[in-house]
This record gives sequence, structure tokens and C-alpha cells, in this order.
Amino acid sequence: MAIRNDLTLNNGSDTDLMLHKEFLKRADSVEVFDRFCTPVKIDRKNGDTFHARRMVNPAVDTTAANGTSNKAPRALTALDYTATINEYNEACSTARRENDLSSYDSVSEAAKVLDYLVRETRQAIRFNVLKAGTNVFYNSSSISSRATVNGTLNANMLERISTSIRAARGLPCFTKVEATTKVGTSGVEDAFLAALHPHLVPDLRLLPGFLTRKEYAAEQHEVGAWQDFRFFVTPTAEAYPNAGASSSTLRATGATGVTAGAADVYPIIVVGQNAAHAVALKGARSNGLGNVQTALLDKADKSDIFNKQIITAAQWADLVLITCQEWMAVGEVGASRL
Repeated sequence: MAIRNDLTLNNGSDTDLMLHKEFLKRADSVEVFDRFCTPVKIDRKNGDTFHARRMVNPAVDTTAANGTSNKAPRALTALDYTATINEYNEACSTARRENDLSSYDSVSEAAKVLDYLVRETRQAIRFNVLKAGTNVFYNSSSISSRATVNGTLNANMLERISTSIRAARGLPCFTKVEATTKVGTSGVEDAFLAALHPHLVPDLRLLPGFLTRKEYAAEQHEVGAWQDFRFFVTPTAEAYPNAGASSSTLRATGATGVTAGAADVYPIIVVGQNAAHAVALKGARSNGLGNVQTALLDKADKSDIFNKQIITAAQWADLVLITCQEWMAVGEVGASRL
């Protein structure tokens, strides 16, 4: 809807202004990392410390038991995971004067901005936990540290990641996608989840045999598949700026053209089933947002005597933890400078 306002400019001449009353479209949140974590719901009012346990599978013993004596019983061991549930909050402020006089509904838009902030904050929390995984692979097997990263993602690195997870008995997150009779479609292997930054997509597409999203039933934010990986793209997966080796062909913050600079290093997050968990309070929706408590503060109080500000606020509890380092991996690579 557009409404017409008459304005008088400083030079004294009159002009007509056609005001577009609705706010323009903002960027949407990109929610990728919720699928990387197995959800766990816990009861409220049971403390702020989460504890989980996994029993360790004993080594197989193929000794025959042909005699009269029994094998000794196995003494089982357990792996324990303990972490504190954290509390987060965000708030947006709208001036009372703006709310009362402006043609725009800023309070309603502030609620939408707040929703975006909550969703994006949750994504960043998950990314920050996952990128700290200890099963790290670099662009080349000859590279042993982030500071010496000097190349892009490649088939060899991805093969090493897949082999590592499968050797630890990690399971893919996706089952096999069968090919269809539609022209130009292909089947996809059972696959691990992988997330990367948009800057890595041009290099990803150069992999031999890479399948674009139009060639199979891809999901939202999924860019394509290669062998036993399905790749999801998110701007949240930001690089470590200038953390790699000097390069004139890799993206480097502050360097342009063919000028050499320390390469930006991008984490690629790869997970198998049950490698990480996210805790939500019972009653929350599957994506955890039911855990968010919101409030609209629109009354005068001793901190705002004349009610000059309208506050839209949200708070929530969140916890993400890696529960099996061997069932996930982090690849660290550079991105081609385009």
C-alpha cells in the first residue's frame, strides 16, 4: 500500500511524496545448523547442568570358549558429557515518538527483527561449538596447522574426512536417494551433512562428479552433493580472517587483485548421526524456538518515567555440545579469489 504525504522542503517549494507504507524486505535467517545436532528435550526446574552418558563398546574377543570355564565378564566403561545450559537474551527499542507519529509500524517490524536475531544467534552458537571440533583436516595431508593452509577444498580432503568418520563407525545422516525417471536427475549416496560458506561454492562446483541441487531432491539451503556428502550453504560459516599462509590466489581480507595476503581460512563442518546434541526445554517446538520467552514492554516505570521507549524483548535457554568427536570433522581450507 502507498499513501501520499505533502512535504515542504527547506527551500520553501512544495513536493509530493508517495510513501510506501510497508517495510522493504529484509534478509531472512539461514537456518542450517539445527539439523547438525540431535535434539534432546529436558524437563524444566531440574537445574542448569545437562549430563549425558554413552557406554563404550568393548573390543571384540574371538577366543573360543570350548572348555568348562567361562570368559570373564566385561567391565564396561562410560563416556560422560556435562555442560551448563546457558541463557541468552536480545531486545529491540522503538522510540515512543516514532511509534506515535510515523506512518510505519516500527513496533511490529521490531518484533520481526527480534525473531531474526534469535534465529541467527542460535545458528552462530551451533557453528561456534561445531567448528571447535578436534577431528580437523586441512586442504592437504602435508598441512598440519591452520597457519599453513594454502589451498582450496578438494576431493582428497573430503575422502579423508569420510574415511575417518566411517572408520570410527559413524553413520551418514541421509539415506540413499534413488535416481528417478525424470531427465537430468541422479541418485545420491547415503551422505554425511556438510556446511560451508558461500565463498567456497565455486571451488565445490569444480569437484569431478559434483551434483547440483537441480539433479536430485535437494532441501532448503542445500547447494549440491558429492559422493557421500550433501552440502548446505550458510553465511554463518565465516572464515578465520588472514589465518592461513600467504597467497595471491586465495581470498585474503584486505588483499585485492594479485596482491599477496594471509589467506582467510574457512571451516567446513561435517557430521554423522549423533555427533552433536542440542538441548531444548520440554514444550519447545522441534527447532527449539518454543523455548523463547518474549515480552513487549510498553508502560512507564522508574527507568523510563515518560515511556519514551517501547522495548520488544526475548530470552531463551540453549546448549550445544559435541558428543563424539570421531563422528564429525572440520575441514579448514582457503577459497579461490575470484
